[in-house]
Amino acid sequence: MLKMKQIIKNILAFSVSPQFFVLSKFNVDKNTQYCNVYILNNGFGCAMKVLGNYILVQQGEFKEIIVLTGKGEILQKIDEGIMNLYSSIPYKDGLLIRNKQTRSLWFIDENLQMNEAIVDFSFKKQIADKFYSWNCSTIIRKEELVDNVWQTNISIYGKYINLRDEQQPNEIDSDLMGFENLLFVPLRGGQLLALDVKTGEKVWMLEQDISGQYAIIEDKIYKKNKILYEIDTHSGQVLRQKEDWSGFISAGPIWAYDDILIIVNILEGDVILLDRKTFEIKDKINIGSRIAHWKDNIIWHENKLYVLDLNNTLHIFENEK
Repeated sequence: MLKMKQIIKNILAFSVSPQFFVLSKFNVDKNTQYCNVYILNNGFGCAMKVLGNYILVQQGEFKEIIVLTGKGEILQKIDEGIMNLYSSIPYKDGLLIRNKQTRSLWFIDENLQMNEAIVDFSFKKQIADKFYSWNCSTIIRKEELVDNVWQTNISIYGKYINLRDEQQPNEIDSDLMGFENLLFVPLRGGQLLALDVKTGEKVWMLEQDISGQYAIIEDKIYKKNKILYEIDTHSGQVLRQKEDWSGFISAGPIWAYDDILIIVNILEGDVILLDRKTFEIKDKINIGSRIAHWKDNIIWHENKLYVLDLNNTLHIFENEK
């Protein structure tokens, strides 16, 4: 049973890791009972990344990056106009960050050592140990220090229906996912395509005609629209599905963790926790305000649920058995 533990107002962003619970606030407000660190700033938004024992903060794309210690003290600053923390990507034991001046990616490790990476500027996402960039209809797998490994035209895989009820060549609908030797591509027509990461060729395609939100954990993919599906990554087979929500309307992303799934109605502020093994509802809460669509605004960590609403209020719940 989820119990409310704390409500913290005026939150721009937050991050939870084994080392820190970090908040970025509009104003000064210390509360060490629940928080190891507050980061204080007066901006309208920020990007915040925890890197080892350090915290990196940026208040606007390519603005100055501030590096803080675990005590919230400023350790160093990275000059404005160079790096973009907003689009940084976790890689190995550090971060890949775009450098605007060199138009290349730089790698920052846990010791704050910075070196130019050997992946070009157009790289969009690292999945497992592979690098990808894409637009609406094309996926390119990249490799370190060499040209493209392969390029795949997604538009040949099925159709989608536009607002004028016309059939159009398919497009990529949302973020790519990966597991072992497969790359998973949600398509605008509702299909889910699996590609071989070595060749870019089709391995399987789940034929559905309604798009949805996706989450992946281990060898299972979860797709949610009006129905919740569990999909086997190896075969594309639907293993089970759930349709009866007892009056709950789902609208927003889905989150997958070891033991639970989280679904929401972002318009009504509803959050439901499902048992990942049974799809049974474990708990349902309402935070009384709308929830942003971004996945970073809900985190499940060490038996606690963190929800940041559109009013910049962080709601913290603890699961009490």
